[in-house]
Amino acid sequence: MSTDTDLASDERRKWSAWAIAAAALLLLMFGIVAVGSIRGCFFADPEQAADATEKKKKDEADKKKEEKPPIKIEPPIVLPSEPKVPLPPAKPGHWAMASQEITANLQDFVGDSRLAVVDGQNRPYPVASTPFYVRSSRPVMLAKGRPKSTQTTFFIPLTGQTARIALDLEERSLGSGPAQAITPLIQMPSYQYGFVVLARSPSRYSYIKTIDPVKSPFNGESDDDNTEEALHYLVVELGADQLASLPDNPLTWTSVAYILWDQIDPGEPFPADQKKALVDWIHWGGQLIISGPDSLDLL
Repeated sequence: MSTDTDLASDERRKWSAWAIAAAALLLLMFGIVAVGSIRGCFFADPEQAADATEKKKKDEADKKKEEKPPIKIEPPIVLPSEPKVPLPPAKPGHWAMASQEITANLQDFVGDSRLAVVDGQNRPYPVASTPFYVRSSRPVMLAKGRPKSTQTTFFIPLTGQTARIALDLEERSLGSGPAQAITPLIQMPSYQYGFVVLARSPSRYSYIKTIDPVKSPFNGESDDDNTEEALHYLVVELGADQLASLPDNPLTWTSVAYILWDQIDPGEPFPADQKKALVDWIHWGGQLIISGPDSLDLL
């Protein structure tokens, strides 16, 4: 004859077996899921991995595209000049040419670039003895994604004060453009002129920057004198692939005294406008030095 205690004991044994079976089943299911996840991490499908990599690259490219400004504008340089001169030199009382590289990143651009020489308070310098000032302007047409260098001719006033280049780019349909930083000019002394090296290997003539006719060895007669070494000439070294860094307007060549020519083809790829300006400069009295590999005694 069974008692209540025996029935309860049998019931506990029955449920314990079911509990053990259920726990084992759950452990088996979790184990299968875990193994599948680990296997997916270490043994990923090549096609899926390639798709994930491609998607990541596309996302990064889209992010970089979004970070690009609508119009990228490089600081201007004054020609003739080596690339990316931080503070362009300019000779007061002479005409000069500013070159600026501009890239339209989002769409084509049609507008105008305007340049004025301003003082420390951003006020344009007037023409001497007149209430008027000169502002240069030129049209600018840019194809999307294609960098283009624009050249603008301007006049540097005779002043002992600060002179800076203020440039504005205006889109014709909107009448406004991106803000640009004002570029300070280093004013060349009256005795200083440019010395341009046009050579297939311009580095061969780097020594010219240190010779006495270019950089004066005289440091003054007393401690009160200016002991900075005076540069009589600013040497600009240009290779055969940098001839576009010469100004294309003969009016802007008056600050250049000498050109050293070594193994540069006067035909192609010499730009036609630069070639014409160079010929006019020679006719006006510019000094052209022809040099070869074996003739390095120039001055």
